[in-house]
Amino acid sequence: MTRLLFASDFHGSTGCWRKALTVIMRNNVDVAILSGDLTAKAIVPVVEQKDGNYKFTFFKKTYNVKKKDLEKEIERIKNFGLYPYLCTEERAKQLAQEKTELLKLFDEMAVESIKEWLDIAEQHVGDKIKSGQLKLFLVPGNDDTKKIDEVIQNSEIALYPLGKIVKVDDFHEMVSFDYVNPTPWETPREASEEKLEEMLKELCKMVQDREHMILASHCPPYDSGLDLAPKLDEKLTPTYTFGQPVMIPVGSKAVMKIVKEYQPKLGLFGHIHEASGFVKIGQTLCLNPGSEYDRNVFRGYLIDISKDKVEKYWRVEG
Repeated sequence: MTRLLFASDFHGSTGCWRKALTVIMRNNVDVAILSGDLTAKAIVPVVEQKDGNYKFTFFKKTYNVKKKDLEKEIERIKNFGLYPYLCTEERAKQLAQEKTELLKLFDEMAVESIKEWLDIAEQHVGDKIKSGQLKLFLVPGNDDTKKIDEVIQNSEIALYPLGKIVKVDDFHEMVSFDYVNPTPWETPREASEEKLEEMLKELCKMVQDREHMILASHCPPYDSGLDLAPKLDEKLTPTYTFGQPVMIPVGSKAVMKIVKEYQPKLGLFGHIHEASGFVKIGQTLCLNPGSEYDRNVFRGYLIDISKDKVEKYWRVEG
């Protein structure tokens, strides 16, 4: 029996990262698959004031913070999936006006964030990893800058599974995939459905034992129930009917085609935060834990898997 933890879409939330490590330690997890959109979506300038205190805007509310409380506030910003950046008023104005400079800084902070997370992981589960009691897979997603890939590849704590087939345990091989079908936001890892199918088939051909295959694709299968997201208008604003958001499938048809053709034992998906749940597609158990990273809420699935089948699975959150 192998116990897996699967979670997705942390989006820079250090709070969710710490909670994932807690779940690993308290539940005798053998393999952790922390997948997709690891990095944050935005930077919060924490601007030093003339009196030595600080000011920042967080979720549309402005805070004035005394220097003695700064460390606590920085940790709070990180827990809600944002990058706090200490700077002067002049530097904050420069970043607001120069997009290239802002993007460069964001990449630098994303890299430093992943390094910090790996340091935290080493403190808490490093001994288990080094003794062979735990495998920790880190899988980037479509929102992630590609600059974090090298950090994961060079890590002595995390395993980087993209572009190859990895052994989860003695029986199960895992195909990992970071790309998604096109989104309105033109994120770093997107491709057409035709290209997605081509890329996935190249990976799946490398699987030696389809019967024991696991597919960890950041993008869920199209119209599976795990890909329902609000329909957006031309201004990228959700549309409503009778006060309720209109939900439509936005997953990948290529991923659905691969699931139906290869019938992996387990399909692990994310990307669509609102569509948490589970569904069977043929013989494949498909899971999407969902995400509430912006509320510092961890969501994941614990899964007990044997050579023959998925024995049981249950959701953990907090």
